[in-house]
Amino acid sequence: MKIPKAILWILLVALIAGLAYGAVLLRHGISARKDPSKTETRVARALRHMAIPKLDREDENPWKDVATPDVMKDAREHFADHCAQCHANDGSGQTSVGRNLYPPAPDMRAARTQALTDGALFYAIEHGIPWTGMAACVGAAAAAADAIAPMLIVISRAAGLGGTSREHGRRRPGSPGSRAAR
Repeated sequence: MKIPKAILWILLVALIAGLAYGAVLLRHGISARKDPSKTETRVARALRHMAIPKLDREDENPWKDVATPDVMKDAREHFADHCAQCHANDGSGQTSVGRNLYPPAPDMRAARTQALTDGALFYAIEHGIPWTGMAACVGAAAAAADAIAPMLIVISRAAGLGGTSREHGRRRPGSPGSRAAR
């Protein structure tokens, strides 16, 4: 069986590109202190997109039309308790932990993050994101859904993350103001 020349050329080019990329990695090393390259970022986003099932990506948030001010307050507090350590109370990701993750915690206010569907955000929170610092939300599925769904509204309304320091407090899991310590 004869292999077409076009396929051989494509394989040769792919091999040369792979060797060149490997040489760059060997020369510069791999470090979590460096920002991800554009190629790494594109590949990571594509893998994240492929990792979230289409039906889950298309899910809508059942809380978005019925969230009361009290539900939103609880959602902001939940974000402060469980997410702000990496993502910051304002969603910027500018915390000592968030900046030093590889890849760094995303800015939840950024257009690229805001463009994600509620279903994609929910899936990422519930299941985590492999090869990043984003852990899966732990807990019974129903309890997790009731905590996460209203929080998605807070995330999708980027201004909702701002809040005041008094409103968010310095809430962290196990801190005097957190639900876990009550």
